[in-house]
Amino acid sequence: MVRKYEAQIKQFAEEFRRVVDRGSLSVAAVAKELKVAASTVYAYRDGSVLPPADRIDTILDVLTTDAASKERLRALFEAAKYGPPVFDGPANLPMRPTPFVGRTAEMGQLSEWAGGSVPVILSAVAGTAGVGKTALAVNWAYEHPDRFPDGQFYLDLRGYDPTNQPMPAGEALGVLLRALQVEEIPLTEAERLSAYRTATARRRLLILLDNASSAQQVRPLLPGGSGCFVIVTSRDALAGLAARDGAQRIFLEVLTSDEALMLLREIIGAERVDSDPAAAAQIVQRCARLPLALRVAAEVVSARPLLSLADLAEELAEAQRPLDQLEIRDDPQASCRSVFSWSYGHLPIELQRAFRLLGLSPGAQHDAWDLAALADLERVVAGGTLWALARASLLQERQPRRFEMHVLLRMYGRELAEQEDSAQDRVTSVQRLADHYAASSAAAAVAIFGERVRANIGAVPDREVPPFPDRPAALAWMAAEHSNVVAACHRADAFELGERVLRLSETMNRYLSSQGLWPSIRIVHEAALATAGNPTDRADVLHRLAVMHMNLGENARALELSDEVIATRRVAGDLRGEAAALGNRGLSLDRLGRYREALDHHRKALELALRSDHRSSIADGLGNIGNTLDALGLHQEALTSLRDALTRYTDAGDEHGRARTLNNMGVISYRLADWEGALHHFRSSLALKQALGDRTNEGSSRGNVGLCLARLGRYEAALAELTKADEIAREAGDVNHRAMVLSNLSSVRAEMGDFAGAVAGHQEALAISEEANDRGVMAEISNDLGETLTKAGRPHDAIALLQRAEQLATESGDRFQLERAQRGLAKARLALEG
Repeated sequence: MVRKYEAQIKQFAEEFRRVVDRGSLSVAAVAKELKVAASTVYAYRDGSVLPPADRIDTILDVLTTDAASKERLRALFEAAKYGPPVFDGPANLPMRPTPFVGRTAEMGQLSEWAGGSVPVILSAVAGTAGVGKTALAVNWAYEHPDRFPDGQFYLDLRGYDPTNQPMPAGEALGVLLRALQVEEIPLTEAERLSAYRTATARRRLLILLDNASSAQQVRPLLPGGSGCFVIVTSRDALAGLAARDGAQRIFLEVLTSDEALMLLREIIGAERVDSDPAAAAQIVQRCARLPLALRVAAEVVSARPLLSLADLAEELAEAQRPLDQLEIRDDPQASCRSVFSWSYGHLPIELQRAFRLLGLSPGAQHDAWDLAALADLERVVAGGTLWALARASLLQERQPRRFEMHVLLRMYGRELAEQEDSAQDRVTSVQRLADHYAASSAAAAVAIFGERVRANIGAVPDREVPPFPDRPAALAWMAAEHSNVVAACHRADAFELGERVLRLSETMNRYLSSQGLWPSIRIVHEAALATAGNPTDRADVLHRLAVMHMNLGENARALELSDEVIATRRVAGDLRGEAAALGNRGLSLDRLGRYREALDHHRKALELALRSDHRSSIADGLGNIGNTLDALGLHQEALTSLRDALTRYTDAGDEHGRARTLNNMGVISYRLADWEGALHHFRSSLALKQALGDRTNEGSSRGNVGLCLARLGRYEAALAELTKADEIAREAGDVNHRAMVLSNLSSVRAEMGDFAGAVAGHQEALAISEEANDRGVMAEISNDLGETLTKAGRPHDAIALLQRAEQLATESGDRFQLERAQRGLAKARLALEG
């Protein structure tokens, strides 16, 4: 009987035998120490029996004192007992190209260079597309998974996409960080770069960067670890990457005649090629020995088994004769176009139309739902159509059931659409696709963020949408489709999307914000603003843009936009809308430390909410008032307002509001030195946020739990909670929250005696808060740093920071931070006097 994990058991037994044989103890002596029979040790030694899991540490201690040997034996034992470790990291390579022929020298060169840490550029001679750069890189990756135990990651940089801009480095870093599962997505490109290099520093990864447009696009994506191998494909030679970064280069020619014939033989069958080698050679020559053109042509040949190869070769020659007359016979791109034309001409009419519309679509990757909308097909028919186009080599299945066109085919498809489809048909097709995106993203947003989000979404098209049985399914749809949605918004004018962009601005807002995809948010909302045809729609979009600017720390711009929204809502008599805009303006003022002005705005917002009799809006006003009163040092009044808000949120069934308010009540209890009470509030808030799947705001409660644990002397648990909170803040791109969590982490490190690490952390946090210009956070972190410097024996440096905190708190009216700064100054001056 073959045992499970037989190979792993054998490896463990061999290592066990090696350690025993080289050790100072005999088998009998080992058995005596372990209090087992010698036959048992022999059984471990030959692999017929595995040791009990609960005794493995004792056995290792008896066998050896060498830490490395123990670690290796323990890892081999766990693999033998439970199976080899399963990597849960990035492994998103496109489907393997089949068949794949030739390129033996290039495959060998990649294998040789993979032992180093310099990137490799796969470039085509004379910039030829369709020469097989991506196919070579992907095939090599599939051949060598063992070299990269930490994963293989593919990213299309869109350098030559006909409808999209090249992917910015900041966005690419965000995608890579998410795929690496580090959950650290900082706001700025510089911070993302640091996080990326840290995450890759000790990993053995393959990073495949496809379709790069320039060295500047690639350079920030080079990982930090010497164990990582980067392959870059580009039509450009990327000379700057070779000169400055030491990249090696492979220039791909078209296939040799023998390789091209081999590819043809693999697809259409050796018997057919060998029956008429002259005709086969003519097809190869007409395809300019380009792999892409050969695959497309070979699929046409395969689909027509009754015609001779000579007849098919003559058809291809006929398709190419107009090009011959223009004297561009040696142009590989022209050869591709003639092959595409020939292949397209042999498609059924319905497949021709689908091909044209997929080339026309603003997005790059599509599934059956997308094509069903674009071409007005039943979904089952759309799925079959995608597979039919894939079998014709006109599409590639990049991910399961998601298909993509080569860039040359997309350009050709779009040209055909512009020639064969009326302008109205083209516009209507993309409008149907935008309707699908609006309806599907609305359903996904509700599945992710809950029913309350419906109130912020207008009427969406009544269409069948993909099923979202749970939150992960909705998140997966958003992750796959959001770039297509953004591309559609980017080309809204060309396809007269109008109000459809307004709906997409509503449906995509929460997801894009939660992922910190700020460039995408800007594209979507600015496109919506350009199409807003009435003051109400314009105010809706400006409100979302104001929130975006506030989250980016651009509070001055947020205030400007909020002013216009308030004026519009007031003219329209929209009490609830005006209350929300006043509240937003108050929050921006809070972040600028202008608490008295903020309190005035929040009170006016509450007055309007009471007149509108909307329970959640009333609770929002009471909550904002409570938070601002707390900043002004009026803690008991703040608690009263927050308790009232909590009651109203409970009555309204608003769980998000309850979670937020419990967290804010915990903050006040913490400031009143009621650590246990604060911990209770924070944990209640955290439980609610986790139940709601509110990951962005989960970070604030988790960080506050960490602070309370530190006050109660439970430092290791505090560090764990704060570290997780920092990861969430990075992921969300929330600069203010990240600055506070980082400073709190540093305060805990100071309590544990790590003053150097604490000071460095506080300084980084202060720099982040200064960039966001949040004066309240700046005052708090200045106090944190000043207190730590005093504890570290640097009272002179501490005084400068504490005086700054005192000034900031005085200007903003923050009594709590003012009193704290004054207490800190007294301690620092005493320490300075010895």
